[in-house]
Order: sequence, then structure tokens, then C-alpha cells
Amino acid sequence: MAAPLRWLGRANPERRAAFVEQLRPLLDGAQHDRHQLVYWDEAHIHQDVDLGHGWGERGKRFFVASSSPGLSAKVSLHGLYFYNEGRVRLWPYARANGEHTVDVLRRLRAEIPDGKLIVVWDGAPYHRAKAV
Repeated sequence: MAAPLRWLGRANPERRAAFVEQLRPLLDGAQHDRHQLVYWDEAHIHQDVDLGHGWGERGKRFFVASSSPGLSAKVSLHGLYFYNEGRVRLWPYARANGEHTVDVLRRLRAEIPDGKLIVVWDGAPYHRAKAV
């Protein structure tokens, strides 16, 4: 597909409609079992969720001391929506990178070992890594 997924979130209705129109053959093919269609995206969950409480003046910023780990302490969840089957897989990794993307692609092919497989994802740098 020529149009990147990021256009769906943009405010241009014509571009959005054109992109959705490009998706129709993919959806139609999946509905008629000509291929398997998988949407894939990542979420990066930071482990800095210390709970706390305190008193503060209304309308003023309230600072709380935190022993939370830094931003590098996170888990990256690769979320895959199997359109044909209406099911979701969440696979956690320490981070999102080309190596883990290749691993997810291998796991995905193991889940769907036969036939044509179409993956719809965004343009994240690790999706475009040389290894991928």
C-alpha cells in the first residue's frame, strides 16, 4: 500500500477516505479467505507507576518523590489482531527493535503456517530494519 497508516489520524477527510478505500480489497480478501490479515502495533508500558498520596494546594503543581525506575524500565507489547479470526495476541519483549520484530514475524508465521499472510503495521524504524 502506498499510503502510511498515520493518515488515519490526520484531520484530512479526503486522504482518510482514500486510505480506507485502499483497505477494502484487503478486508474483502480476508472475508473470503483468500488471505490472512493481521494488524500489528506496539505499546510501550513504562514501569513508573508508584502509588502515593499527599496534601497539596489546589491549583498548584504537587511534586511527589518517586523511586520509580527510569524510562528505560519498560516492556514493549507487540499486539496483533488476527482479522479473519477476531482474536488478539499480545507478545511482550524487553524492547521493540529489529531483532524482536523478526522474532514476532516468525511467531506469527508459526501461528498461521500456510497461505498468504498480509500484515498491516505502521512505519516504525524497527519495522524497516535491515534484518526485517
